This record gives sequence, structure tokens and C-alpha cells, in this order.
Amino acid sequence: MRYWRERALAEGVIRDGVLQNASLDNSHYERVFTAHFGLTTDFFASKRILDIGCGPRGSLEWAATAADRVGLDPLADDYRDFGIHRHAMRYLTAPAENMPFEAASFDIVTLLA
Repeated sequence: MRYWRERALAEGVIRDGVLQNASLDNSHYERVFTAHFGLTTDFFASKRILDIGCGPRGSLEWAATAADRVGLDPLADDYRDFGIHRHAMRYLTAPAENMPFEAASFDIVTLLA
């Protein structure tokens, strides 16, 4: 959480201990999920996407045509301090070792390190 607090301060999401009307920058994720793998955003249309260890940036915000966008992270509850309530994707608090989903719940599962 220290890392994310430092990023939030550096990006102006938190000023003087107060959450501003902003979220951490996530503009790079579309390129990471698409161009990096030779895909277009159309590939993700109507698909259910899970991002394991998503962090608080809104890693799946760019995938507006997806059927479902879920970020799984053991710190997701703490990420509320960084404006994730403004994101259209859902966040769930759980470790990857204990995912609260049935088998085949998602079409695409990602984990970026």
C-alpha cells in the first residue's frame, strides 16, 4: 500500500490526505492488453475478463464492450482510497489462491507482472 499511496500523491489523486476527484492514471492499459499481443479492442467485446492482481488503476476500464470486467486483488478493499469507486469495472478482494468463482466463469484471465 505504501507504493500506491506514493503514486497517488505523485499523480495528485490524494492531496493533503484528501481524495480528489480523480483516479490513478490507467491510459497505458489498453495498449498493454491489445497492441502488445497483436489484438484489437474488438477481441474483448462481449467477453468476461478477469485481471488477477489488478491494482487500483482500473486495468480493465478501457474494455467498455466486454460483458464483464473484474479485478481480483487481496488489497481491493484498501484501493477505495484511490478512487476505484469511479471505475466501471468490478473489484473483488481475494487472493489468487482462493478465487471466489466457479470454473469457466471467464473467457479471458490475465495477470500482468
